[in-house]
Amino acid sequence: MNEILDQKGYLHVVCDVFANDTSIPDPDWIANFLLKRANPGSILLIHMPERGVREWNYEAIELTLKGLKEKGYKIVTVTELYNLSKNNNWCSNLIFFLILLIKTTSPYKGKIMNKLLLF
Repeated sequence: MNEILDQKGYLHVVCDVFANDTSIPDPDWIANFLLKRANPGSILLIHMPERGVREWNYEAIELTLKGLKEKGYKIVTVTELYNLSKNNNWCSNLIFFLILLIKTTSPYKGKIMNKLLLF
């Protein structure tokens, strides 16, 4: 895999904080779990809520975003995070919050994207 990534000029990125949201249907627990483990430069992973599946994640995302904001973090793209670290222009308040999109038809997608844009 690394050979193909190198050929294409891609970078393999993984999260360092996983929400465990597929097995624990508690938005408060999920948000607290993510917030306790988030560090500068962290990549947080949570699944997109779907109607009837992981709907608790919508609230978990809201709570996590609120908590990150209260801690002074800024949400950035992986590209921004990488470029800043590569150029030694690191800021101690950057986080990438990855919301895994299983289906793009989620009724929550627009609401979540608006929250990220307003962050």
